[in-house]
Amino acid sequence: MSTVSGTPPEWILGISRSHNGAVALLRNGVVFRAVQAERLTRVKRQGLYLDDDSDVLSRCVRYCLEDAGVGHEDIGAIATCTPWEEAQQSHEKLCALIGGTLSKDIPLITVPHHYAHAEYAVHYGAGSSGLVLVVDGSGSYESDRGGLTVQEDVHPKARLFVGSSGKETVSAYVFDGRSLRLVYRFAHPSGPVSAPAVGILNIRLLQSIGHLWRWASWYCCGGGNDAGKVMGLAAHGDLAVHAGLEFARFEPDGLLSIDFDLLSREFQEPNLAGVEISGNRHYADLAAAVQDRTNRLLVELLTQLKEQFPAQSLYYSGGVALNVVANEVIARSGLFETVHMNGSCEDNGTAAGAAMAAHVQLGGDRQYEAVTDYYGRSYPDSDIETALTAHRCSYRRVADDEIAAEAARLLVDGAIIGWFQGGSEFGPRALGNRSILANPTDPHTKYVLDLIVKRRERYRPYAPAVLAERCHEFFDIDGPSPVMLREGRVFNPAKLPAITHVDNSARVQTVRRDENPRYYDLIKCFGERTGVPVILNTSYNLAGDPIVETPEDAVRSFTKSGLRNLVIGNYVAERPTTA
Repeated sequence: MSTVSGTPPEWILGISRSHNGAVALLRNGVVFRAVQAERLTRVKRQGLYLDDDSDVLSRCVRYCLEDAGVGHEDIGAIATCTPWEEAQQSHEKLCALIGGTLSKDIPLITVPHHYAHAEYAVHYGAGSSGLVLVVDGSGSYESDRGGLTVQEDVHPKARLFVGSSGKETVSAYVFDGRSLRLVYRFAHPSGPVSAPAVGILNIRLLQSIGHLWRWASWYCCGGGNDAGKVMGLAAHGDLAVHAGLEFARFEPDGLLSIDFDLLSREFQEPNLAGVEISGNRHYADLAAAVQDRTNRLLVELLTQLKEQFPAQSLYYSGGVALNVVANEVIARSGLFETVHMNGSCEDNGTAAGAAMAAHVQLGGDRQYEAVTDYYGRSYPDSDIETALTAHRCSYRRVADDEIAAEAARLLVDGAIIGWFQGGSEFGPRALGNRSILANPTDPHTKYVLDLIVKRRERYRPYAPAVLAERCHEFFDIDGPSPVMLREGRVFNPAKLPAITHVDNSARVQTVRRDENPRYYDLIKCFGERTGVPVILNTSYNLAGDPIVETPEDAVRSFTKSGLRNLVIGNYVAERPTTA
């Protein structure tokens, strides 16, 4: 990527024009604040279209600017990124969309989708060199690439499977600590193929690992956004059932081939109505086959890439990187000493990645941060008290140095609690600031969560959060997992029944005190009472809702849920009183 000389602007706004749209505000190359649109509209997977959605986009922009104490006129550049067809935005239209007046001469920078994913990934690697892999449903159109502001540097030995009608689905780069160079791309020129296995829906699919999971999501769950459910379902399946079904592979030269026609012939019972499928072996066996094939595809590709471009570290991003089972297979493959990942690896993270690319494009020195996803706003006590009072909740205030111990006491006593603290998480995982917490040692916990609180499918597991320094006592994890992107075997499933999946695995979050002091102290207090410094952590939302963002969201969800208590800031609330 070519850059311009000079001093980059202090404030750069990044916008992900995507199916889960987001806005990020960078200050001197570092994320200051970021938010997904869904958190503000309360519509799950809210898109940003930069068309007639000025109300949504302007709310996201104000969310970031107001917390920074700056105005629209302080924005020094705007970077956009999209997996859809590129739509050039005029200065006037952007002003109207974001709800304020911009300086006339600010740069408007368009960034390739996979490149934004890559920039986001390397931002958290402290400058170490490595291979960068981006795998998702799809990204930029090849026909749009020449008109984008940011132009990728292509390695002379790059393997490119692209055509003018193609759309990127897998990309790889080498990062030397300073710049990214493209070494692999799959953007199949033949375009989408139909998948009649999903019957009347007639969805269209690319040659894409992400779209393989989209197909499985439609087939098993009746909707295209339930890959996470399919991942949980896979552990219930029998790999032997479809062991001989070769429906996806990377050829020795790197060409990706997914045979959707074969899948259509083999699987002809799509769950179009999205009915409960817990205990249904047909769907579980299919899910197991898709998971196993994904694991092998990724290792095959990475093996090929490393042979050509040796590296000790891997940076990994894109929506497929949310699959912790495949992540663990990569981490344990022996291909790399270190695997770098961060929590907003799906499209919301490209808002930050696009802004990071713009910072470098405009002459800025590359900046780095420790892995974190706490990029949302904190809220004052006045907002908390207003929400609690409006919803007729009884509450009491607890001292700073007692709130963690009080929450731990509630958990030990069997309460399932809402936990709302500090700045919200940017990505799809609740990491201890917008969480529902419970006792993982109680065998009844999962049943209560499934049936009364979360109201979700029984086959889906819940995740543990554990003190980082004691993780090795409970889980087979060989490194940190601060954003819940690693999986490990549970050493003693009988001791932790509520977080142990059917295959004795768990998606683990490790917690250090310097990452989240109050959350760490809660887990530590719970461990002192029980001998187990592990708690169950799941996202604070009801079925079909996004994760809560504001105190009002949290209290409203509390009143509609089966939660016994809500610990919000320094307040402990109980069920609302009746009239």
